[in-house]
Amino acid sequence: TCRVRRKKCDEEREGDSCKTCVRLRIKCLGWGPKRPDWMRDKEKVAAYKADIKEQLSRMGLIRGQPRQPWHTGLASASQPPTPGVAGPGPTTSMRRSMSAREYRREAGYMRGAPYHLSGLPGPASGSDRHPHNHPAGPSSSGRASQMSPMVNFLPTPTSASMPDPLYGFGQSASSISLPGGDDSHYFMPSQGVSVSVPSTPQPSIRQEEYIAYYFKKVRELQFVFCGDALANILYPIIQREPNGVVALTLCALAALHHARLRMAQGADPIAEDPDHENALPRQFYDRALYMLVHAPQTNGTGQYSDSDAMAAVLLISYAVLGGGTMDWATPLEYACEWLGQTGIYNEENPKLTLLNMSATARFAAKGIMYIDVLASITLKQPPRFLSLYKRLFGGGAGFWANTASPAQHAELRMDGLTGCPNDALLALAEISALAHWKASELQNGSLSVRELIRRGDIIEKELRERATGLRAEEDEYQSQAAALAGLDMSPAGLPMAMGLPHVQPGMSGASRSPRAQADASKHIIGEMFRETAVLYLHTVLSDSSPGVPEIMNGVEQMMKLLNELRPSPYDRALVLPLFLAGCMTNNQMMREVVKHRFFMQDATMGNVLLAQTVMEQIWLHRETVNRMQRPGDRSAVMGDWRDGLRMEWASLLLI
Repeated sequence: TCRVRRKKCDEEREGDSCKTCVRLRIKCLGWGPKRPDWMRDKEKVAAYKADIKEQLSRMGLIRGQPRQPWHTGLASASQPPTPGVAGPGPTTSMRRSMSAREYRREAGYMRGAPYHLSGLPGPASGSDRHPHNHPAGPSSSGRASQMSPMVNFLPTPTSASMPDPLYGFGQSASSISLPGGDDSHYFMPSQGVSVSVPSTPQPSIRQEEYIAYYFKKVRELQFVFCGDALANILYPIIQREPNGVVALTLCALAALHHARLRMAQGADPIAEDPDHENALPRQFYDRALYMLVHAPQTNGTGQYSDSDAMAAVLLISYAVLGGGTMDWATPLEYACEWLGQTGIYNEENPKLTLLNMSATARFAAKGIMYIDVLASITLKQPPRFLSLYKRLFGGGAGFWANTASPAQHAELRMDGLTGCPNDALLALAEISALAHWKASELQNGSLSVRELIRRGDIIEKELRERATGLRAEEDEYQSQAAALAGLDMSPAGLPMAMGLPHVQPGMSGASRSPRAQADASKHIIGEMFRETAVLYLHTVLSDSSPGVPEIMNGVEQMMKLLNELRPSPYDRALVLPLFLAGCMTNNQMMREVVKHRFFMQDATMGNVLLAQTVMEQIWLHRETVNRMQRPGDRSAVMGDWRDGLRMEWASLLLI
């Protein structure tokens, strides 16, 4: 790639890429022949060079040139394709204008992931079956009498003949077309998004009722560690943009929760499947996604706003809360594009950049980074912002070590939003990258086990060292905060200073204050994420074999932590730790403990049920492999536990 660009290559290899291409976030053509066959075609070479220049320009990486809007010419035909590493030029027909997506898309970042985004619905043929679309009358009131106690938060039925331009689609509405080949399941359609906005309105829906329902019932299911922070961010956005993409997304979440709750309660056995493309939740979702897709055009800036990024995070949450079978990759792609346009990726001090963001942008950025790391586990690819995570979470504080206040440190901590500490999140990201490197080396027949172990040892050592340092910092910041407030924080701060071996069994739940119990739970959850990272690492180093001593020890450590953790709403954040611990044990008692912990969670909203189903399928596959082995034969390969995360009908995001 550097040769074609006529630039000096650093020749520092990372997998099949050089660090120059990784830094610029462009697809590296690899380390093959100097002049592949496709380069004999001057037109293809010229098109490739122009495409690279366009990508760098759109990301603002060319000096003296302003960043260009990425969505220019969205509905136009695709431009000439880009050549691959080998073969007669390009094979993908993806739009070249979507520059920030190119690296992951052409590297197969989401290739073959089957999603069913059919786009904006046409005429709502099934709308007459939905209670909110019934005309007022006896039948309508009869159904209303059977509705849940939260019905007062839902809109009252209005005449179905009155159109609504915001949420519904008229008889002439077109759907988003998703043409394309193998890549058509990726983030964006190959020919762009073609949507015809309806000219006639649809039945009026009182969105403020749905938004009220969201804050009453749904918000508490999202980001369980952040308390009222999410509500404090969303309220001003809703007031400022009452018909904006965030408002629509909240309506989608509220409608989804209400529909699933009624189905779970059996209150409406003939209710329409909320996942159906014509169901009300999907109409809200598709309309919100439509607005997000076109945001750079409609706002006149060519870029996404902070509220667009927040909407993208909430749309991912919709996919997760909807059971895990929805497309979460599309909104994640837009979210990552926003994060790229903030410039934080190229900042020498990303901590300062993150701290100087608005509350909305900072919340969205932290959510996006967390989702990106966990998506890398499902997609078996390195996180796209790995170098950012190393600078942001990997130390080198400088100014921060001496002058940052406890409040500033709190704003930069990921566990306040997700439960996962910074050091554990960085380790998860590095392990995903290591797993991808291992797979690439295996494919090339050049894997050095010694080098693999060396890299793994470095990751584990740095994780342990960072964890020790963070625990000491937490003690200091808790003490400072207590001194400033004039409060005795020792009961609440005590668990934060303790590692698992020092947990005092004499401190029963009844003897602790609620705040102390919450702090203890958060501390244990943080330790569980750290042990999850170590366990994940050993599945990369030793494959997914439950009999490996390091893997057995990792599962045992997680079970000890789980035994110390009282059931609470925080359990919703434990999908990844529980799933991995369950997958990597053959101990029937430990399996039952994990299943019981999953069972204790409300499966009405979330992907808990899907996670448990996939986990049990992995057990079944392992048992089948074991039965087929001859006595004394250990040559059978168990397979990577991550292989089960991607199915023909869903991709499980472990959030």
